[in-house]
Amino acid sequence: MKADWCGFGAAEYDRQMAVIIERAQARTDMVGVEAVAEMKQSPGAEVVEEAVESVRRRWVQALMRRGDPRSAAVAAFLGGDDEDRAVAQARLQALARTASDPMVTALALQRPCAVGGCTNIEASQWSRLEPANLQAWLTLMRSPGGGVNPSLNGYALERMASEARYSRTYEREFKAVLLSLPQSDAPGLSNLAEMQLILGTAAAWAMPGLAPLSQSCRAGLADPATRYHCEVLADRLWEQDTLLDRAFAIGIARRVIALHPDRRARWEARAQRYEAAISWRNAAVEGLDLNPSPEESPCGGQVEMRQALRGMTAQGEWDHLRAEMRSAGADDATLSARFRQAGGRSVLDPESGLAAASTASR
Repeated sequence: MKADWCGFGAAEYDRQMAVIIERAQARTDMVGVEAVAEMKQSPGAEVVEEAVESVRRRWVQALMRRGDPRSAAVAAFLGGDDEDRAVAQARLQALARTASDPMVTALALQRPCAVGGCTNIEASQWSRLEPANLQAWLTLMRSPGGGVNPSLNGYALERMASEARYSRTYEREFKAVLLSLPQSDAPGLSNLAEMQLILGTAAAWAMPGLAPLSQSCRAGLADPATRYHCEVLADRLWEQDTLLDRAFAIGIARRVIALHPDRRARWEARAQRYEAAISWRNAAVEGLDLNPSPEESPCGGQVEMRQALRGMTAQGEWDHLRAEMRSAGADDATLSARFRQAGGRSVLDPESGLAAASTASR
């Protein structure tokens, strides 16, 4: 499997997974925890896991040779060089205590040591280093048990509105660091392993902590000062490069509009662009062919996937998506109308029923 992944290994991997799935469905008509565990222990999965670990070690060593704080922090974030993960976490916390790069602090806040393992940095360090970053203030707003820290809510909201200029989790910058390392551009097992390491680490990235802001704006819009701060922050979020940031911007705007319908006019064009982008993305996902024909190489999509990842990392999610739409001649008005017809409402209209309850719990 290792020697000829594209010619034999990938197909054999798929065959092993299919056998496990068929066996599980024959027993219980579903793929449960036992089947997933069996997949992870299959020979094919072990080959892939070994390849991913080889890439991780290779990249950690390359990062450590660079010598700069950001590279050292990314190496520790990936687990260090063949050492106990707890040691790597302690090294990351130590790096963050002395580094002026806010990305190092952001990484350390995602990889705290267990109680007694080391001295973790304080959440307030991020906002001191990078007051222009909305995410730094949101980290400060979160209480240890989840939700909003009431003692810092008003202070953080005011500081965000007056100082924050962007919302950056550093996930995109993290991917850029990994993509700058030596890559196996030719299709094959190493290429697959590199993509799995990048995308797998990104998938486990802490979600942007926008819930405290959403909660504060939902609860306090009757107060003129809070409403002003929330509107300023909605404008900031709309300027960011992720769909999630823009979704939260729309969510705040929707709540403001419910109380002040005159605000809707300034958000209509934004809502149309957002709805068009979501409609385009959903159509692209539905059109993905996850089961290539026997004539196609199992590795045929690796080059395109890497190119897409590079493009999205370089441009940002929103700009990359909008560039795709422009290139294809997509029409915002048509896509927005399709979105509204499917959902029965504009994103600026009040939510109802289960959707509102789900959003309120975030």
